[in-house]
Amino acid sequence: MLRHCIFMAMMVCLVFAGDAWAQQAAANLTGRFSQERYLQGFNAPLRSEGGFVLAPGRGLIWRIEQPFTMVTLIGPAGLVQQVNGRETMRLPADRMPLLGQIHALLGAALNGDWQQFETLNFDIARSAEGEVWRAELTPRGGTLDATGFRRIVAHGRRFVETLEMEKQGGDRDRLVFFDHTLSPQPLAAIDAALLDQLSPR
Repeated sequence: MLRHCIFMAMMVCLVFAGDAWAQQAAANLTGRFSQERYLQGFNAPLRSEGGFVLAPGRGLIWRIEQPFTMVTLIGPAGLVQQVNGRETMRLPADRMPLLGQIHALLGAALNGDWQQFETLNFDIARSAEGEVWRAELTPRGGTLDATGFRRIVAHGRRFVETLEMEKQGGDRDRLVFFDHTLSPQPLAAIDAALLDQLSPR
């Protein structure tokens, strides 16, 4: 569960590596998402929804609001997870090397550096038709093999709009992103306070 949560957050960082954002790398990106998880043995997908904040130099806030409340924070110092406002997990970066790769991906995403992803065990195929772009990521090994994902496909225009992740065993996740806002203004106080919790204790 932890590895899946970390990987989901990493993918959000990765797929926002678009030219529009790269031109404004000092801006904070916020938005909404809905997620459907298709699992073997279940007749219907498991659905959740929430919002995210991605702040240059600070980290990622990934909020699940429905059907329960959970917040995952990821930054250079590590990961913090809260359920219903109570901290349930704190993982310093030095205890899990995967977090170092997430931070590297976050920096690459903020700079629109797709070449950086290729050095982190991704084969990437990009294409575009008009304003719509598509990126397909296939693992070469390492991090992605450890999580069991077989293929990741992102579609978007200015920002990513859909993200589909297929696992080796047949399970898959589909995320839809919307209501993107890119702003050079400081983070909202509540978001800044959350990311401050990533500081080492």
